[in-house]
Amino acid sequence: METFWVPGPADAPLTYYLRESFSIETVYPFLHGVHGTVALGGGYVLFGGMGGEILDDPDTQRDEVGALRYPGWEVEYRLKVLREFSHEYEKVFLFATMAAHKRLDQRGSEVLAELIKTHRPRVTLVAGGDGVIVVEHSPDLIARADWIVDLGPGGGTHGGRLLYSGPLEPFLDEVESPTAEELRRHLHWPAAVAASIFFCAIAVALA
Repeated sequence: METFWVPGPADAPLTYYLRESFSIETVYPFLHGVHGTVALGGGYVLFGGMGGEILDDPDTQRDEVGALRYPGWEVEYRLKVLREFSHEYEKVFLFATMAAHKRLDQRGSEVLAELIKTHRPRVTLVAGGDGVIVVEHSPDLIARADWIVDLGPGGGTHGGRLLYSGPLEPFLDEVESPTAEELRRHLHWPAAVAASIFFCAIAVALA
């Protein structure tokens, strides 16, 4: 299963953390770190993100030794590579810092909010605590997710549209999509499977 991740603010020193992550990703090529970069998922979906704490003050002293901390402008600079991809690619953003949201009266980074406004990702996920974000087609693993993001309805250029984002039970009860239909058949719905840690499954249609 394809898995995408960004480090948290406490994952320091970064040199040690990334060295170990590189070794793990070499052995398990389905793992993709997107800390300050991007990676391609299935079905024309582009994952990008930045871990650590992101502060809007341009004079913030970046830190990758005692903790992970970055000024907002560095995030904008690192993710400018997104401009090189065509509009056919739907985007999923991963951060460890919340973006500001005026309508929801949500405090957070104004820089990240502007980045989201500029690139208009289908989904923005903020990782925290014991969390795993995966791109998966296995009904068994999708059924164990605390949060499901369904992209479709088809694969490739026929997909990438956000069909659903939320917990399992409403997805099975209310959504009419190829993923939901297959999952209902597989689980003989109604049924429920508990997850031991929080993780988000992003279901991408293959055809």
